Amino acid sequence: MKVTLLRELSKLLEPFDDLMRERRKTEYNAKAAFGPRHNWKCAICGRSMPAVPLIAAAHITPLQECGSTTQENLIPLCEGIRRFCLTLASALDLFSPQSDSGMLLRTALTTLGMNADELGCHKLLDGGLISRKQIRQLRTNTNGWGKHSGIREAVFDTPLCKLNSEYSPSSARIRTLARLKRTLKDSALSPADWFNRRREIISAARRLTSIRYLKMAKRHSNELEVYLTSRADVIPLKSQSQFLYEKALLFMIDDKEPNLQAAINALEKSCDLATQGDDVLGWAMSRLEWVHASTWAATEITPEYFDQLMNHQNEAIQILIRHREPGLLLAIRWQLNSLVHRAELEVKAGRMDAALATIKCAKELRDKLTVTEGWAEFQAVHLNTTEAAACALKSDFGRSLKLLSRGLVLMQAGVGKRPEGYKDIANCAAWVFEQRGNSELAGSVRSIADRMVDGRSGLWRS
Repeated sequence: MKVTLLRELSKLLEPFDDLMRERRKTEYNAKAAFGPRHNWKCAICGRSMPAVPLIAAAHITPLQECGSTTQENLIPLCEGIRRFCLTLASALDLFSPQSDSGMLLRTALTTLGMNADELGCHKLLDGGLISRKQIRQLRTNTNGWGKHSGIREAVFDTPLCKLNSEYSPSSARIRTLARLKRTLKDSALSPADWFNRRREIISAARRLTSIRYLKMAKRHSNELEVYLTSRADVIPLKSQSQFLYEKALLFMIDDKEPNLQAAINALEKSCDLATQGDDVLGWAMSRLEWVHASTWAATEITPEYFDQLMNHQNEAIQILIRHREPGLLLAIRWQLNSLVHRAELEVKAGRMDAALATIKCAKELRDKLTVTEGWAEFQAVHLNTTEAAACALKSDFGRSLKLLSRGLVLMQAGVGKRPEGYKDIANCAAWVFEQRGNSELAGSVRSIADRMVDGRSGLWRS
């Protein structure tokens, strides 16, 4: 159902996008920049044809994020014979229960009978295992091309435990759910451990964003709420705070209508419990989502209310910055997410130029990161959607539709894409078509939005 709806929506938006023309320009501009293809070598590892099947011109800022097809935005990288997303999904599916042991990606691939050499540097970049900042630095120093195989080797020396929660193909999440359910049968679990396992089930099921798994998450949430009425004394305050955080997100992602006031109330209580339990990072996460839900719920954001929400968000962001110790991915990822939420707040408050500036800052931060440092591809979808909203409200309807169309390309590009935000794409596109006077197209897109599970930003509510 989800894939069918995305394809329907993509088909309606494609005529307003020049993606195919940009792709056709790639070969011409690459030859002008790098010469005949048979002379190309990979800018990272130095391999060339026929040692590798193909050397391709990669976009440093991807076309899916409206990157341009200019010589400055292209770099030659080797293509592999295996699809990276499927290869990584296979490794995570099979070894995720053992990932905490520190198994390296290279070891997992070898165990699966795969040769790391068959994975091209282009796919490693697309998969977020090489940062855009690294590639931009290479692009400015062409004399050093082919002398950076250490970048590639570092990827395969990545522990699976750093990839499992950040990359998370849908199949790996489903496998995680099954493993968590099995652990609930362990009679040796303490009440606190049993509670935390069920909370993790809620989190994993929620992220799959399908009606079936949302029902599962809600069932576990309701049962834990009943459990807390009589056993709260045996559950740490930190765990109770984290549960309320998950419960709030369930209120915000509903298959019918988000219950925003219930989400706000749950997040306020989560903040209180985090404070009592001395969970500073948990407080910051709940406070940021509280700002997000409050932004979404507001029918109008006055200058005074805007300042109040911004102050709350700034306080939480400062906590995240102070907690950016090496390896603390959650804090880094949430710092990035908070910038996206800030842009959404600025859009809702009518401050479009400020929103676009915030989106630029978010992209600059994300370009420094890999998946082991807080990068995740769904962030690109959120950035596209938020920028599209700002452009639409500035009457730049052409760029808005282009950003929305490219966001759908990101979702459909491979397995395990997180679908958060696709309803926002549909609702924003419907509004743009209405402003352009195309009521027939607006109605078609709106009907698709009505059949989708609710998105997360709430910028465009049907």
